[in-house]
Amino acid sequence: MKVLKRISSRPQDMKFLDIPEPVIPRKDWIKVKVAYAGICGSDIKMFHKDCSEADSKLKPPVIPGHESSGIVWETGSEVYHVKAGDRVVCHTMADPCGCCEYCLTGNWGLCSKRKGIGSDINGAFAEYLICPAKNAIKIPDQLSLKTAALTEPLACSIRMIEEIGNIRRGETIVIFGPGPIGACCALAAKAAGAVPMMVGTEHSGHRMKILADLGIQCVTNDENLAYRVKEIFGDLADAAVDAVGSEKVFHQAFQVVRKLGRVIIGAADEVNKDYSVNMQKVFSRQIKILPACSSTPKGWHEAVNMLKQYQDEFEKILGKEYPLQMWRDAFQKAESREDFKIMLRP
Repeated sequence: MKVLKRISSRPQDMKFLDIPEPVIPRKDWIKVKVAYAGICGSDIKMFHKDCSEADSKLKPPVIPGHESSGIVWETGSEVYHVKAGDRVVCHTMADPCGCCEYCLTGNWGLCSKRKGIGSDINGAFAEYLICPAKNAIKIPDQLSLKTAALTEPLACSIRMIEEIGNIRRGETIVIFGPGPIGACCALAAKAAGAVPMMVGTEHSGHRMKILADLGIQCVTNDENLAYRVKEIFGDLADAAVDAVGSEKVFHQAFQVVRKLGRVIIGAADEVNKDYSVNMQKVFSRQIKILPACSSTPKGWHEAVNMLKQYQDEFEKILGKEYPLQMWRDAFQKAESREDFKIMLRP
């Protein structure tokens, strides 16, 4: 089968290869024929990164790719809830222990035993993906496979907006970063009955135009941002989301939320890890800082339902698709941020 594989820990050491099809290793695993695989911002970061450190998220040699949809091709003998021919998406956390406090509360991503599909074990930048059957979620017939490939980023966004941010109907929320995650956050907030505002740069004007057409207020980031927020919402916002991952945006988020507001951290700078924060200001204004990383199985099911209900809107943030052998062009397009979600089609 054709795959895109990270060969070693060296930066950019990735190759398009033809290797034998994978064999289901256990009776409770399945093989999925991949239809679409989205390129995540983390895939771009890992492509350029030296992964030799012990705490590296990517563990080469490995096939990346954790945002995907496909069709069940083969099942182990102890698989009952899906069958060959079913259309599915697959949760990215494999082999959590199932008995630690994190697994018991649905936070598989925090289990020390879990393995990440596309980072610890082979992922979806391939014709076939193998994974535990319990990770598979059947998708409705009405939902296209391409749109379904947004399930993972939407599940992460649902964690930010609903599970961690507790955004409620009628609340106002400022979202920094009109990329795929920021767009999913905005659409999730809108679906929850909140009033989202997207903040981006002039470079992201094309993305903000698409979001504006979907009924989301969009503004360009500048020194008058807090004033603009008050002008549009009538006050500072109830919450803000950093979907960029920079210290500058982190500080701006505090400037646009009211007293008792929430700052939701959906991304962090991996290079500049020592953010500064005015704790007296946080304390006196009683602002909550809420980190929201990864996703939960519950969030995946909710994401599938949301994609089905609002498919027409989510289709607008689908970008160009590329055959797997054109992965370099696809990565360059994703890195340029000239489009929304770029897809590989094995």
